[in-house]
Amino acid sequence: MNKLYFILFFILIAFHFHIFGQTYLSVSTNLGGAIPEKTQKNSTAKIFPGANLELTTQISNLKKISIKTGLELGFTAYNYYLNQDKKDTIVESVVMGNTVMVPTYYYTFIEGHTRLLYLIPNIILSYKLFDKIIIFTNLYSRFNLIHKDLVFIKVQVGEGGLIPDVNLDQNNSSGINLLNGGIGLGMDYKINENYSLFFNAKRDLWRFYKLNTVKDENGNDLPFYFTLANIGLKYKF
Repeated sequence: MNKLYFILFFILIAFHFHIFGQTYLSVSTNLGGAIPEKTQKNSTAKIFPGANLELTTQISNLKKISIKTGLELGFTAYNYYLNQDKKDTIVESVVMGNTVMVPTYYYTFIEGHTRLLYLIPNIILSYKLFDKIIIFTNLYSRFNLIHKDLVFIKVQVGEGGLIPDVNLDQNNSSGINLLNGGIGLGMDYKINENYSLFFNAKRDLWRFYKLNTVKDENGNDLPFYFTLANIGLKYKF
């Protein structure tokens, strides 16, 4: 319930654009994805550049401190890979007409493809550090409008030949939480009166997958937390 209140709060705030506020349009690329709470052995990831488009409005401005609200649309894509260690097993085989149990081993190869299209209401608190440099923190909620998490599993027994490889497809999309929220830190560098470069890193406060969607090699629940970095260009109208 705490997460629901957090989300609703940001919906109300982020859509409350001040009619006289200064408006900004930001375009950026992103890199990131869901990161496990603990590192998994033999796991790797391939991250593809994503894109974000954000409209923000300044609703309060003091000498060095300002408050903005924003609405951001983003797309993120990445693949993840896991090669599990060799494990001993026994398979049934026919040798010279007799059924025998043959000791061997197997490997498991896992490849996942995750694609996300999301909407982020933002509240941004900025502080003017120098004439051209502004640092800021942002609180946000995230709504996963489109979420795909497709997993491809291949089990290879021995060196091949005893039994065919086993190929399985699994869809973990329903295991992704639709609503989330978190905190970010960033910096603006002012190029001129209208344009600035910015960097922003975000981290979710709640888990990316639902409980027991993903498990570690011991069969225990493995939490993931969505983490993202954006770099882009901001234009002031």
